[in-house]
Amino acid sequence: MSWQNSPMGAPQQPMAAPQQPMAAAQQVAYEPHPFIGGRASALRALAAWRAAVPDAPRVALLTGSPGCGSSRLLTGFLMLCDPGHRERIDLSRLDPWTVPPSLPAPAVPSAAGLTPAQLLWVLADHYGIDVARDAEVYEALGTGERVIVVPDVDEAGPVRAGRGPERMARELLLPLAGLPSVRLLAEVPRAVAAEIAAALPAGTAQVIDLDAPEHADLHGLTLQTQIALDPNFGAPRLPFTEDPQMRLWLAQGIASRTATGPGGSRLTAQLAVNAHLLAPEPPPNAALFPAGPADAVAMHAQRLGADPTLLPAMLAPLALAEGEGLPLPLWAPLASALAGRDLAPDIANGMPLAGPFVTTVNDEDATAPTLITLAHPALAEAIRATLPDVRTAHLSLAMELLERVPEEGWEQADPYVRDGIVGHLLGAGQLPRLLKDPWLLVHTDPVVLRAALDEITTEPRARESLPAPGRTYLRIAPLLTRTQAGPEQRARMLVAAFEEDGLTQYAAALGSAGGGSGASGSTGRDEVGGPAASGPPTAPVIPQRTAPPSTAPPATPPQRTPTVVDYPLAPPEPSPSTSPQPHQSAPAPTPADPPPGRPATGPGNTAVFTYVDPRTGQEAYVTATSAPGKPPAEYQGMAQLGELRVPVENVVGIHTDLCPGYFPGGYTANVLLSTFPNASHSHAHPYGRDQASRTEGIAALTSHAQLMSQLAGQQAPPQPFRAPLPHPVPPTHVLPDAELGPLLTQVFGAEKVRRYAPQLLATAALPDAARATLATAGLPADVPLFFLADTDAPGVPPVMGGMFADARTHLIGTGAQLPPAAADTLATHTRIGTDGMFVITVQRDSGQVWAAMPLDGSLQYVNSSVAAFAYSLATLYATRGHMIDATPHTAGNIVADLQTRLLAIDPNALSQPDNWWSLVIEQMWHGLF
Repeated sequence: MSWQNSPMGAPQQPMAAPQQPMAAAQQVAYEPHPFIGGRASALRALAAWRAAVPDAPRVALLTGSPGCGSSRLLTGFLMLCDPGHRERIDLSRLDPWTVPPSLPAPAVPSAAGLTPAQLLWVLADHYGIDVARDAEVYEALGTGERVIVVPDVDEAGPVRAGRGPERMARELLLPLAGLPSVRLLAEVPRAVAAEIAAALPAGTAQVIDLDAPEHADLHGLTLQTQIALDPNFGAPRLPFTEDPQMRLWLAQGIASRTATGPGGSRLTAQLAVNAHLLAPEPPPNAALFPAGPADAVAMHAQRLGADPTLLPAMLAPLALAEGEGLPLPLWAPLASALAGRDLAPDIANGMPLAGPFVTTVNDEDATAPTLITLAHPALAEAIRATLPDVRTAHLSLAMELLERVPEEGWEQADPYVRDGIVGHLLGAGQLPRLLKDPWLLVHTDPVVLRAALDEITTEPRARESLPAPGRTYLRIAPLLTRTQAGPEQRARMLVAAFEEDGLTQYAAALGSAGGGSGASGSTGRDEVGGPAASGPPTAPVIPQRTAPPSTAPPATPPQRTPTVVDYPLAPPEPSPSTSPQPHQSAPAPTPADPPPGRPATGPGNTAVFTYVDPRTGQEAYVTATSAPGKPPAEYQGMAQLGELRVPVENVVGIHTDLCPGYFPGGYTANVLLSTFPNASHSHAHPYGRDQASRTEGIAALTSHAQLMSQLAGQQAPPQPFRAPLPHPVPPTHVLPDAELGPLLTQVFGAEKVRRYAPQLLATAALPDAARATLATAGLPADVPLFFLADTDAPGVPPVMGGMFADARTHLIGTGAQLPPAAADTLATHTRIGTDGMFVITVQRDSGQVWAAMPLDGSLQYVNSSVAAFAYSLATLYATRGHMIDATPHTAGNIVADLQTRLLAIDPNALSQPDNWWSLVIEQMWHGLF
């Protein structure tokens, strides 16, 4: 394989030096390389490597800042190594120490877009090595001298969001470098160069860092810039390109500025030239010459008087794009999804603005869509560095692609939609959530999906945490990639593998063993015709974008931009009323009456925690989904992290379907923010202070679950339906203390019921009925997620203010700054425990139980008495035990019965939507616990 027909592609036509080269003015003996325009010191090192001069290292690693010109330098060097191109250059004019000897051209397999295994077999094909195993390829490469040049390692891997360069170094370059008969030159990122050099014996490798002072070449950069501006070499005829003095001034100004910038000087100079050639007005201004790639974007926008946020927003999806580029029809929709506003008109009319920074890629297939990409990977890196949250951006792109899957299913989707969504979900840390869709597994490029899965399954424990169909896919992925099977054959293989692993419902979704009609590649809706006898596979629940608040009419489609969670400083404010209102005959508090139907709980919530594995230093994840009777998804994920012994400091990202909130039943927002100091937080749907936002979030999540079921050819989950409150209200019935005590013991166990000594209660500012209940019946000591009773037991931290302190004394003692009115009110409330954040109190005059927000002392109504509170907690605890593994309809019937029981205990418990028990019941209807 020569560099002419390698995946790297042929270089541009070599540029002849100007008729009066600047080198003459410098009074040097030799002309610069006609394609590179300088870099003589680096060329000398490369020539010495190719000539294998004594003491020259066998391995050369070419590196530098992204955009420093390493690819151009390598291309120019390969011109001198190839006999055909070598003849087209007058070598007598060049420094002889920069010219390698006349030898056969080296093998030049580009690493761009390839896995280490793929690149190894490219080498095997080039050298005619006919073996079956990787080890045999290395054994054959070790016989006889091999000269191998590997460019573009910075672009290695089928998915850009993965660790392609690092894997290429460890799994291919290091083994090649370890073969004494192989002379290796690789173009690699700086960190990869350091890793390879450190792993080899001393003297084996030489690192050629183009940012090192000995390779600085301002003269060469100026010459290269001057030629790029010269109409004799293709530049348009403009006032500043036709005038030699103006051209020299502009070239020297751009080169001088970029040479002092933060790396990438060659790229920055080229971007600056492109900007001036495509938008010559206004004339060049030295104050707007860029120092780096991101600077070039900002300066160009400033020159044209554009909104400074517009051009980065236009370029952002290209910076995150997978593969060779983004299909042109997808550019505007994906940019709009990231920006949260319609950018289609700006992109349609914005080529003067974006043109200097983009390029098109045309496939050999004339019917294939034109791809658009950024001018250089280093520019993409610079744009990504400006994004506030790359994970959230990837998620937004994945959600936009998901919505572009046609009704006919994945088979009819644009190839970028099928394959690009994998890379974007990997970048968002959400890939496992798509692995339950069997038809996506069929139609996605197996090389791409396998590479993405390899990124997140470096440890056996991570592999086991994948959804079951994902583990099956990973098991047979080598077969899928090795055979290069098409969709129909992949469907047959997956059916057989699912049946082997006992996943009969997934096999049924794809069709009978042997392929059947299900292997045709449609969504499977027509073939399956409903769930299999053993039940359909669970539809993946992938978070969609959040619709920000808007005053637009309901008919206006909401913007769908993922948000980084911005938790309020305080929980929702309570209702202005200071006492509960009598129960009304209206149905359960919802924005609109639902249509008649069977009670059913909602889709629940999913949480994904991304963390740095303390053993490997690589990112990994845990995923948890809420379900009736189980803890919230956030608590389940935290438990998994605890089992894995992951330090809280190692958690770097938390994404949830629904915005974590300040509600009884876990106060998930408070727990996440206080537990994980280094994590970024994001969510897909609102679930906030007002009931309307919570309803909106659940509706969006439900719609998405139904969409995913449709795409997978599965039966959709039932539509959530909240049973209305009973009318009339059931007769009130609270057990007397003598009967309530044995009931609490039966439900919680004797050791889990806290009864207080009469002498302790004697001084407590409590009504007689409350004092009697606390002494005789007692309180549940601990109802996880909902209530923890105060105690003065040894070994337990004392309650601020003492046992049965008034709430004002207690909260002020914790540092709360209470408004005077709230402080006066709380002085008449006595603390008996906490629900995890709010203080649970008893009002001294009425005996009612309230929840006091610790920051401002605002109150939520809980129950009419301590006895009603204890009885309600016991009812809740016993009920949730029956909900585990319940179907949505079964769980709905249980919650409907629970709300009836709670009303029978206290008719005011659910009278207002922001009452304590109302918030608990609402979350249960939504499937959150």
